[in-house]
Amino acid sequence: MEKEINELCDIYNNVSKKLNNVEIPEDKNKHVIQAMSFVKSCILPSPMEAADAVAFIENDVRNKYNFEKADIKNLKKYYYTLAKEKNAKLKAETREKEITAKRVEQAEIESTSQTETIKKGVPLSFSSADDAGFAVRVLTKEFLEKFHHVISMGCRLYIYDEGVYKSDELLMSKARVFIQELAWQVHGVAISTQNADRVLKSVYDRVAVHGCDVDNTPNRIVVKNGILDVETGILYPHTPAELHTIKIDINYDPNAKVTADFEKYQETTFKGVEKEIPIVQEMLGYCLYKKYFLEKFFFLIGDGKNGKSVLMNIMTRLLGDKNTTSMTLHDICHPRDQFVLIGLRGKLANVCGETGNELIKNMGNLKKATGRDKIRARDLRQSAVEFYSFAKLIFSMNKPPEIEDSTTGSKRRFMLIDFPNKFGKELTDDFEADKQLEEKLMSEESMTGILTWAVEGLKRIIQNGDFTDTRTEAEMAIIYDKKSNPIRYFVQENINANYNGKIYDAEMFEAYATFAKENKLPSLKNTQIVKMVIAECAEIGIDVKHPQENTAGRRRYFTSVSFVKPEPKPEPEFKFKHPIIVDSKTLSSF
Repeated sequence: MEKEINELCDIYNNVSKKLNNVEIPEDKNKHVIQAMSFVKSCILPSPMEAADAVAFIENDVRNKYNFEKADIKNLKKYYYTLAKEKNAKLKAETREKEITAKRVEQAEIESTSQTETIKKGVPLSFSSADDAGFAVRVLTKEFLEKFHHVISMGCRLYIYDEGVYKSDELLMSKARVFIQELAWQVHGVAISTQNADRVLKSVYDRVAVHGCDVDNTPNRIVVKNGILDVETGILYPHTPAELHTIKIDINYDPNAKVTADFEKYQETTFKGVEKEIPIVQEMLGYCLYKKYFLEKFFFLIGDGKNGKSVLMNIMTRLLGDKNTTSMTLHDICHPRDQFVLIGLRGKLANVCGETGNELIKNMGNLKKATGRDKIRARDLRQSAVEFYSFAKLIFSMNKPPEIEDSTTGSKRRFMLIDFPNKFGKELTDDFEADKQLEEKLMSEESMTGILTWAVEGLKRIIQNGDFTDTRTEAEMAIIYDKKSNPIRYFVQENINANYNGKIYDAEMFEAYATFAKENKLPSLKNTQIVKMVIAECAEIGIDVKHPQENTAGRRRYFTSVSFVKPEPKPEPEFKFKHPIIVDSKTLSSF
């Protein structure tokens, strides 16, 4: 213990001595810059523990420069960023050394006598167990000499290429063929597919990694030009030492801005609901983070031709087809078999267009997927596995489905993003669809700007600990209920029981269309309105029929109801524009 204390004292004294030798410039504006340089050149390389380094900054550095509290806060933040980079670099170097050591160990497995046997030209053979074992070892060694950066996981082979480890059925077939060609061309022996698979199995065993060691750095994601730390915005070079299988095929540029076309898309799509733009930005950024730290899923709500599909395509282009899936809400909540949910594994997002409106009775899987709980599922011809999903769940629909589970835990999970504006020449709104807009948004320049924009959104929710949404859970629950049960609120606010009343279809449909537009609720088909109005009226004790007149028009109507009469507007008080001055002479004339 005494020795450890003495070592700590020596470390502290050494750094303290360096600080005392620093000459402080007269210009106070240069104090922070000099202190940052000292942190980087003297404190960071020292053997100080993080807690000791922070304490040194809070006390010694502060006293040296007479810093304010805000300056020390920024200085500590700078130290943490540097320390994080240093640890990541050390981890990558350690991983690289482990891989190298493993390769050396594999190379030394073969004995000298075995090597001499190969040199003498003795052909490989699978005729006996000993010969087969020797042949498998030789071919395994030669395979790994050809492919230096290869891993196996879940009975699949992954080969490193441009920042990530890739695997598919074609790769497996190519590996098998390569082993057969290797045996024939180098050793002059033809081997069967079965024996080639024995070599592949040996390769798997040599380079096996656990699933939890792959894509296990939630803040680091591979992009086209490096490995991006989405928390700090720092870009690192590609390296096989980091085990990634997910890659975004877009260049990251911290100085890139969104294009004028994307700004136009935002302005027109979210006109009237501009407060939702930062939420969209944060949603895109959250998809880049390979972990759930906010238990949220998203509903994109609105009728057709409103910009939803454009945003869905932007998300898929940003994240990549291979990194997204498209399961419906019903598939996740009520999977038809044990193979369905495996589709979420290793995906950045589940982006599903126009999902159904079936009643959701069980939200257990949805809570698991967003609540950092393990999901159990299996792939075809594979054993069942348990995994944590980090796929962000995003669903597009005209109206959200009814959810039977109305607990607080459910209400706080969903986020609604409205798309209230329609586009197209046939529409009367003040917007015109730009047919080339989506193509422009998918350009490389546009996507680079959107990626940087999304990273900024992610940084904001990490810093704030939540999304930029001022609505409370109670308000969000009411909004969700209105959008999932619009006719219920329409009936409550617009329909009265009237035994002798009658409302024609055209009147009912027009009244709902007006109500929906005013309250930003989904439009419905006429058949849906009829069915739902009758059902909602029955819920409040009004027996409504929907007969057809016997007149020439054969119009249909709703019985036993009438519209609520609008409350009369109060008469405006009459006020003179200018005060009238009445004197005694004027009064005497009356």
